[in-house]
Amino acid sequence: MSHFRLIAPFVCLVFGCGTQTPSLSADAPAEDSAANAFIEIGTNPQGQISTEDFELLAPDDPAQVVLGPQGAWMIVCALRTDAFAEDVDRVDVKGVLETAEGDLLGTFYYKRRPLIQGLDGQAYVMNLYLVVSSIIATWNGKNATLLLKVGIDGKDWVHTETPVFLMQVLN
Repeated sequence: MSHFRLIAPFVCLVFGCGTQTPSLSADAPAEDSAANAFIEIGTNPQGQISTEDFELLAPDDPAQVVLGPQGAWMIVCALRTDAFAEDVDRVDVKGVLETAEGDLLGTFYYKRRPLIQGLDGQAYVMNLYLVVSSIIATWNGKNATLLLKVGIDGKDWVHTETPVFLMQVLN
């Protein structure tokens, strides 16, 4: 065995090795926190960033598909979570929308989105635009599953999903 193999662990212990990314929780390892953390899917009015505008999407609730300012049909998703330490201010978020038959209706991947601390002690990400097809018949009135994953720097993903009913809303 080389001397390096004997010394390296000691050097890392004393001086530290590599860079650290924020953990899911300040007091627990990522595996334990992820199992106990919650993430809830919701919506918010387009462009609103107040955590008071978060509206929980319960299972089988109608997910309003609205016409965006640039002409795309979208669900304005939001999320609420307790999965991250208070010093975490940005997260990555992935979203997938699929029909009950497994047809992909839309996806998104946002990097370094602001994590907003609410007065209720929970953290929020608002205005996650999930664009769907402009062919309304492909999604309107269908049952689907909305999956959201949230993590830090592409790691430590926490996820949840909820069944929804897609409903066109005319402005």
